[in-house]
Amino acid sequence: MLGAAIIHPDVRAVIPLMPEPIVQQDGTSKNDCERTAAKRFVAQLRQDYPHLKCIITEDSLSSNAPHIETLHDHQLHYILGVKAGDHAWRFKQVEAADQAGRVTHYTRHDRSAGLVHRFRFVNQVPLNASNTDVHVNFIEYWEIQSAKVQHFSWVTDIRVSQRNVYRLMRGGRARWKIENETFNTLKNQGYHTAALLCLVSSGVGQAGEQTPAMGTDASVVLCLCPGVHAAAARSPLVRREEAHPSLCVRLLVSSRSLLYAH
Repeated sequence: MLGAAIIHPDVRAVIPLMPEPIVQQDGTSKNDCERTAAKRFVAQLRQDYPHLKCIITEDSLSSNAPHIETLHDHQLHYILGVKAGDHAWRFKQVEAADQAGRVTHYTRHDRSAGLVHRFRFVNQVPLNASNTDVHVNFIEYWEIQSAKVQHFSWVTDIRVSQRNVYRLMRGGRARWKIENETFNTLKNQGYHTAALLCLVSSGVGQAGEQTPAMGTDASVVLCLCPGVHAAAARSPLVRREEAHPSLCVRLLVSSRSLLYAH
């Protein structure tokens, strides 16, 4: 199934939302899949919260044109993971852009933590060889310590600049809270749930360069993580939504306010 939870890069607590089961739908002969379940979830999210400003963050399997079109159709921004092994053509295009001088390199030092944050990014590159008309903005990131280097990369519809690339990176990396704070709790603390989808409060900002500091706007990051054969996860928020749908909206806003206060 697909699940959802409100999270924030700086806050350990998460709030799981109603998951979307991956099961064969009534009246259909085809088996269900992660992509169609995600479409249903996004549509339901927009029906329940039509004015909620969201940024979706997912793993590299989600970096495909049909899914990006679904996000666009529902006015959702995104930060989607990409990997060189799965998206070789795209990385070749970035290398070509780098050779042509169109890629921006940026380094940020965090001396108190002993870290170097190294970025390279380029705006408006084709998504893949089959969808050259779909353009995305590409971010590559290295977190460098004295004895360890971690590497990540994403595509996003938010225009990337030196002013916002660090915040975008933090929004993309917040996806791991679906594994740590959400999956681990639901699988091992009595909920008996195999997998979950995650909604992440971020404040990364709207599309464009003029993005406020982390946690100062109403944006959320929605982290989609698929699983199968999972029992329905039920959080206190979900139970309240079933009993009092209007109350759930107030709880959601209150929860976001508490997260932003940190």
